[in-house]
Amino acid sequence: MYLALLGMTLMLVGCATGPRVVVWDRVPFPKDSDWPSSRGEPATMKENDLLLQGQDVRTLRAYAPPVTIECDVVLESRSASDGSFDLYFLPAGQPLGVNLRQLTKFRIIYSNTGDYGSLDRLEIDRRDGDKSSVVWTESPFKVEAGKVYHLKANLLPAGKLNISINDVEASIPNTVSLPYRSFQVQLGSWQPTNRWHVQNLSIH
Repeated sequence: MYLALLGMTLMLVGCATGPRVVVWDRVPFPKDSDWPSSRGEPATMKENDLLLQGQDVRTLRAYAPPVTIECDVVLESRSASDGSFDLYFLPAGQPLGVNLRQLTKFRIIYSNTGDYGSLDRLEIDRRDGDKSSVVWTESPFKVEAGKVYHLKANLLPAGKLNISINDVEASIPNTVSLPYRSFQVQLGSWQPTNRWHVQNLSIH
C-alpha cells in the first residue's frame, strides 16, 4: 500500500543545513467529486520540473513554522475558462483521493471570462468541514502564460503568512493567519486541462 501511494522524490535547493529531500505522494483526483469534465493526469517530474495537470502532490512529512516555501511557477497556456496554481497547507493525516475537509490555500488565479466579477487575482481560501470561505483576495493580478512567477511563502511561528511574487509582497493583513501548529504541503492546479510547471522548489 505504501509503495502504491509513494509518488516521487525531489532534491530541493540547499539551505544552511545543506540540501534536503522532500518525498511526495501523488494525490488522485477526488473520487467523491462531481466535476463532469476531465480529471487530469498524475503529476510528473523531470529535470527539476514538476508538471501539474489536475492531480496534486502532497508532502509525506509535516512541517511546523517557521518555514519558507519557494518555487518558480509557470502556466503553459490560458487554455480553460479559468485556472489556478494552488499552494495548500493541510492539517496532517487527511486521506488521499477524496475532497479535503480542512485546508488553507494560497492561489494564483486567472479568468478568461470575467463573469460575475471574476478577474485574474491572488486569493487565500479556507475550509473547515462544510464551511468554505475566501479570507483574502488581491486583484487585479495579471497572469501571463509562459511568464515565470517566483513565489515565496514565509510562515512565521504565530501563523502569520508573508507571501511575495517576483519580490513584490502581497498585502495580506495580520488577521489572516495559518490556524495549524503543523501541516503538510500540497501543490495543485485547476482546471485539469491546464498545465502548470513548478521549478526550483525548496522548503526550508
